[in-house]
Amino acid sequence: MRFFLANFLVTLSVYGFTSFWYPAGATIVPRIVLIWAAPILGTLVASLMTRASWLRIALGAQALAIYMVCAIYCVIFHERAILDTLQYVTTIYFLPGAMLALLVGLLVKVVLRLGRS
Repeated sequence: MRFFLANFLVTLSVYGFTSFWYPAGATIVPRIVLIWAAPILGTLVASLMTRASWLRIALGAQALAIYMVCAIYCVIFHERAILDTLQYVTTIYFLPGAMLALLVGLLVKVVLRLGRS
């Protein structure tokens, strides 16, 4: 439960910061890079806090976080095409970040296993 909660809170915070506060036209670090890095950061923080890496739980926490931010975004900005927005968010933002987080989670799992030996 600690792994899920840590992953969820970190990922939700980064998604929220990037979606609502970070400028869209930023030139130093583009917004999409931060969106893709959110699940990676969540997985790393949760793995370091709990000394475990549960990839299915991480994916669930990341999915819950992105769809919560998407729902809040749709409510605030009065989106009428909610299903199109969800499809766009899933393909452009969530899937690339989740796949990168999966690779990082596998690497963390190997490192944690080597650290216990």
